[in-house]
Parts: sequence; structure tokens; C-alpha cells
Amino acid sequence: MREETAKKTAFLALTVLLTFLFSWLIGSADFFSTAVLALIVGVFCWDIEEYCDLLKKENHKKNFEKIHENLKFRKGKVSAYIINMDKSKDRWKFVSSQVEQLNIPFERVSAVNGKAITKKDWKEIVDEKSFKDFFKMLPEPGTIGCSLSHEKVWRQFLASDNEFAVVFEDDVKFDPTKLYDIISAVIENKSLWDLVGFELNHYGYPQKIARLSEMEFLVFYMTNVKHSGAYVINREAAKRLLEKFYPIKMPLDHYFTRSWEFGLKFCGVEPRLVEQKFGASEIKCDTSQKFDDGKTLITNLIYNIYTAFMQTAYNFLLYLSSRRRL
Repeated sequence: MREETAKKTAFLALTVLLTFLFSWLIGSADFFSTAVLALIVGVFCWDIEEYCDLLKKENHKKNFEKIHENLKFRKGKVSAYIINMDKSKDRWKFVSSQVEQLNIPFERVSAVNGKAITKKDWKEIVDEKSFKDFFKMLPEPGTIGCSLSHEKVWRQFLASDNEFAVVFEDDVKFDPTKLYDIISAVIENKSLWDLVGFELNHYGYPQKIARLSEMEFLVFYMTNVKHSGAYVINREAAKRLLEKFYPIKMPLDHYFTRSWEFGLKFCGVEPRLVEQKFGASEIKCDTSQKFDDGKTLITNLIYNIYTAFMQTAYNFLLYLSSRRRL
């Protein structure tokens, strides 16, 4: 018995170490998410034979079966929104020419200029202390303007009769034909998600839960992913995100990926179909004051550990639940 326990302990330690080192070397996630993922892998490898039996019993292959084939969403259920600054004519031309080819009704939403926010309004809508503690810096006007622009889209969407909204920032590039097919397949699998990101960064350790096409899959991410350049959202997600929107404590793409705080299912599509391609960001200016005092560093460390654990544990449980249903 002792010998078996010793072997399992050694195997677990080796698994955790190798998972962590491999993840860290390929730069697939931040330090804390990688550590949490390594521990979870180690726990599930404690009794590798039992876990393999579970996979066989549930017929893991069915996760990759194409559930719906050649199904398109009905017009009237979905509309697209393009966030665009009034001054950015070239960006509008760049992205609208692509969105037009989706054959989805769309409209332009005038982006909020964060630099135009008054000091009085800024104090009311932004929680600078939390922002500083979480990210070791004060928010930039462009970051707040971006969040307010997406809030504007969500409210506009909820004022409509549509079930789903496809949201685009004005610097993204994609293949309209392929994205249309994927949006159709995503909507046909609407019970599996509340918000699906099409334009993301970081690897995220995607776990497949449904086949959307011959090559693309709907996935849950086990570790950190970010970006808000293109996504589809349902009405329930828009409502819940708006409930806790103020005061703004973090960038938009950090906010809406904290799905455990809202009881939502945040998914993505792999391989990824949308990229940010139109020039330099209009948000980043790198002029924000940064902090490296001891108190801020400790608060930031606690925030990162909590976020990494909750994100990985919550999404892993969602993955297991979705996998069983399929």
C-alpha cells in the first residue's frame, strides 16, 4: 500500500511539474493560471486508470460529433453592432465592408471617447482604487471609453427584439463566409453558452464541447484569455453584465471573462477566426501612472491567485457538465 501511494505521489508530482514547465515555456498563460491548471491535472492523474475508464464509459468521441449540419440562424434573431469612433472613417470602411458580407442586419454604434469624460463623471463611473489594486496602474481614458462603448451596445441590444448580438470593434479582420457559418452553428448550440469570443489572445487551454464545422469547435478555456474585438452575446449575459457594470474596476475584456461572478458560460471558437489587423490601438496610450509599492503588489498577487483559481475551476466544471450532456 505504501509503495503504491509513493508511486502515485511521485507520478502526481512529476505530472504537475511537467505540465507547469511545458505551459510556462510556450507562454500559454500567466503564472497563476498555469500553476492552478498544473494542480488540477495532477489531481485528475492521481488515479489515471479510473479516469480513463470514465472517459471510455461516456464515449468521449461524442464531444466531437457534428450535432447540427447545414443549419442557418433565422433573420430577426440576431443583429450585428460595430463600435466605431466618429473620427475613424477608415476603420469604419475597413470593418463594415466585411460585416456587410455576413448578410446580418447591422448598425454602427458611436464609440465613447474616454478623453471627453469630465472629472466629475470620471469619479462617479470609475473605481480607481480597485483598478490600481488589481492591475498596479490607473485606468487610461481609452480603456474606460472602450468599456462604456460596449455597455452602450448591450443596452441598445436589449432595447431590440433580437435574441443575440454579434459585436465588432472596428479593427478586426475575418473571412465573412466562414464566420457566418460559424455564427450559425454557434447559435444552433445556444444552450451551451452565454457569450462566445471570436477574437482572443492567450492560448487558454481550450477544451472542445461541440463541433461547429469540419475544423472549428466550440470550447471552454481552462486558463486566461482576453480581448473583446468580436463576440456574440445573448440577452441574459447582457443583462447580468450590466447589473455589475458600475463602477468600472477593470478593462472590458477582463470584466466579461469573469463568468463565475455572473453565473455565465464564456466560450470561444477554435481555431480562431478573427484578428485585430487595422493599425495601432486607439485605446492604449501607456501614460497611466503605475504602482509598485508593497501594499499594491500584495493586493495584486491575491487578486491574480483568486482569479486564476476561480477561472480554471469554474470553467473546468462547466466543461465536465457540458461534456456529459453531449
